[in-house]
Amino acid sequence: SAGGHNGLKSIQQCIGSQDYKRLKIGIDRSSVIPVIDWVLQKFSKDQLPMINEAIDKSVKALDDFVKGVPFYNISSLYSSK
Repeated sequence: SAGGHNGLKSIQQCIGSQDYKRLKIGIDRSSVIPVIDWVLQKFSKDQLPMINEAIDKSVKALDDFVKGVPFYNISSLYSSK
C-alpha cells in the first residue's frame, strides 16, 4: 500500500495497481521534531557517510534487480534496520 505517502498514491493511480517493486530508504524518526519537518530538512554533514552508504547499497540492489536476481534474494541481501 501507499502507507500514506502521496507520491506512492500517485504512482498507484497512474499504473492502476499496487503491484510493483520499490526501493525504500529509511530515515528513522525524531522524538522532538514533527515528522513533516524531519523528512523535509537537509541532511547534516555528519549524516553524509550514512547517506553515501545507502546510495551505494541502493545502486547494488538496483543492479541486481536489472540483472534478474530474484526480488526475494535482493530483499534479503540489502534490507537492514
